[in-house]
Parts: sequence; structure tokens; C-alpha cells
Amino acid sequence: MSATWTHVFDLDGTLYPIENGYEHACRRRVFEYMASGACPGITDEVQAKEIWSEAFAKYNQTLRSLRAIGYDGFDEEEYWAYTRGDPRTHLREDGETRAMVEALRGKKVVFTNCHEKQAREALEALGLSDCFDGVFGAGGMENVCKPEEEAFRKLFAAHGIEDPTK
Repeated sequence: MSATWTHVFDLDGTLYPIENGYEHACRRRVFEYMASGACPGITDEVQAKEIWSEAFAKYNQTLRSLRAIGYDGFDEEEYWAYTRGDPRTHLREDGETRAMVEALRGKKVVFTNCHEKQAREALEALGLSDCFDGVFGAGGMENVCKPEEEAFRKLFAAHGIEDPTK
């Protein structure tokens, strides 16, 4: 009996090239969001970037970072929609990527530190939404994120991955 493999993909910088500008645009929108009044006391994007840089280095995910340093009075759905924006502005279908993903046998899951809804929007823009069996992101990870071991345990449990070596 052969093993059933699960292929786990990151989204940003894996299913599309990080150089295409989408990640940079998302980051810029984070600073805009922070300075827009969502984070009291932050008055401009330069200050937002400084605060974000220090917190992100420690917590590895922006929403989690903001909450950890006391900025948690904003709507999470609004935050994700604003900061991730419309992925179609930067992401395009790539036949080579699609062919590579389709060629893999077994279960395929996207594992990302962004929210599942925005990850699905990005997959749609990439023309890959029908290639994956699931998306696991910030909503499922709750108060942890990649690369923490607990985030991986949550992924494995959510997708029935009994043997992470497969």
C-alpha cells in the first residue's frame, strides 16, 4: 500500500514570484491602515513602519503583531480586506505553476499567515483555486502563526494529516 502524500504550499512568494509587487503593496497598505486611525497614536506611515518592523520581527505576522503591542480595537475582516487589497492588481494566471501543482498526486493545501478568505481570492487571481483541497491561514491558526510548531499542529489537525512526514 502506498502512502498518501499531502503537499503543503505557502502562498506569498511560492505560488507567485515575490518580486511581482503584491507583497510590497500589501505591506504599504498595512502602514496606511495603521496611520489611518486604526492604531491610535500612530500618525504617519513612517512611524507605522518603525512600530511594525519591531513587532513583526518578534511575532512574524502583522495582525498578531498589532494585537500583541496593544492595537486590537479594529475589525479583523476590514483589516484583512484593506491590507491584502485586490490581488488581481498584481497576480496573474501562470500555466507553468498550474501544471506543476496539477502534476502532484495526493492532497494539496495552502498554508499561509494571511486570512483564508484573502488567500482564496489570491488563488482565484492566480487561476489555481480549483487545484487545492484546502486553505489554512490566520483564521484557523488563531493566536499563532508560521513558523511556530503549534501552527503546524493546527494545520495537521484541520486537514487530517496524521503523519507529517508524508
